[in-house]
Amino acid sequence: MDHRLPTALDANHPLVERSMKVIRSLTPAERDEFIRTVYRYVYAYRNNRNPNLLIELVNGAIATVALRENPEYAQAQEELRIAKEATKGQPPVDIRQLLAEEQERRAG
Repeated sequence: MDHRLPTALDANHPLVERSMKVIRSLTPAERDEFIRTVYRYVYAYRNNRNPNLLIELVNGAIATVALRENPEYAQAQEELRIAKEATKGQPPVDIRQLLAEEQERRAG
């Protein structure tokens, strides 16, 4: 009977390759944030050994890959980037003010 713990997947496993394709598609800032998040969870786990941290890390990493592969998500990200670029340098919008104005318009 084999009592060894399971090991990681091979570096070229299709799931690993799929994830790496997504990671390579991130901007440098997005990659930095992804790596920062991984290490936040790694060190939090090291400090308190709460296995829920590892579960959250795994679920977050899997969700990131799934979202980034979704064409609708990719389209939404691109539209957001375009909108940010179009409004660059403009003062921020007060959403509460916009909602109040919309309520006034509808009321009257």
